[in-house]
Amino acid sequence: MEYQFLAVIALVIIACIIGYRIFKSSKKNKFEAYVPVGKSLLDSSLLKKGKEKEGLLRLCIKNCEKEIELYPKNTSTYFYFDIALQYLAKLSEGKEKEDLLQQSEEIRNKVDILSCADALNYSYFLLRVEEGNNLRKLAGSQEGKEKEDLLHQSIKKYNEALETTKEYINLSGYLFSNIFFGLYTLNRAIYETSLDLNPENPKIHFDYGLALFNLTGLLETEDLKEDLLQACTKYLEKALELDDKYAIAYDGLGRVLLELSLFKNEHEQELLLCSCIEKYEKALKFNSSNSNIYAYMGLALSILATLKNGEEKEGLLRSCVEKYLKLLEINPTDIIYERLGLVLQDLSTLKYGKEKEDLLSKSEEMIKKASELKSKSSKLGNPLQVAPA
Repeated sequence: MEYQFLAVIALVIIACIIGYRIFKSSKKNKFEAYVPVGKSLLDSSLLKKGKEKEGLLRLCIKNCEKEIELYPKNTSTYFYFDIALQYLAKLSEGKEKEDLLQQSEEIRNKVDILSCADALNYSYFLLRVEEGNNLRKLAGSQEGKEKEDLLHQSIKKYNEALETTKEYINLSGYLFSNIFFGLYTLNRAIYETSLDLNPENPKIHFDYGLALFNLTGLLETEDLKEDLLQACTKYLEKALELDDKYAIAYDGLGRVLLELSLFKNEHEQELLLCSCIEKYEKALKFNSSNSNIYAYMGLALSILATLKNGEEKEGLLRSCVEKYLKLLEINPTDIIYERLGLVLQDLSTLKYGKEKEDLLSKSEEMIKKASELKSKSSKLGNPLQVAPA
């Protein structure tokens, strides 16, 4: 009887252990199978309008609720959650708006999202933006000089907010990487307010296109980067439409088209690269000593050459060599010596005999020179660089 009792106890213990392991395993699998997408949904919502924007925000909120359930100590999720609630509140009315704002406040109270220093700067940032919005709204009800003065004051507040964001690089890499939402909206506000003052000013369109291009560096989602680059081209092209002698806009548009081409299929990429090269050629007419133009134009030519064959490929590679040699006269760096060596290698594959040997020999010389410069710069502790392509 005693042995039977002990056997029953042992079976119960074994059953409990097995049950616990099954429960733990199922919970773990559920945890690992879940992929947080709150930030991506929030990113996407910024580039949409109306019902589509509202739908993405609601999905973001639902996703964040799930993320908090699984990752209750992940403070970044609370940050996305709060922003999504506030944006959705702006699209809502009545009790729903009140409920969303109340929920937003509760989320902020649940977790200390920012460090003390960040919180002070972030609060300052929000305050300046709100002041700018209020001044801009007030300007809408005024006329003449009074309206103009209010719009100028609004832009001043927005610029003060932008200045604040520079501190985020030192204060919090986390916050800076996620401040895209505020910066996108803020740059949009500055752009639209400036257009109210002077709609035919090409610099306003150029500055906004450049601001959007700089924001692409904060995005992790490739599709959103492509959408933002597409928007950049629109504003830079408008700047050139208003002033076809706006030299820096040709340079900027060339760079954006080069970046955008990397997201396209072969046919679209070819068209964009041809347009990019055309813009850089025009930019060189205004400034033939700009090293960045030669660097990016050379890169565009080398990429376009990979899409061609025969004489057309050779012509593009020789043009690339020409641009890199010119660049080395202006700014001799290891990066360009190395690129030139690789282009000469590609060119040698199209040749035979002594011409092929000469090209390979020149290629080895360039790569050796690049290696020497790298070694020298590392010893000096001050590497020479050209803008990264």
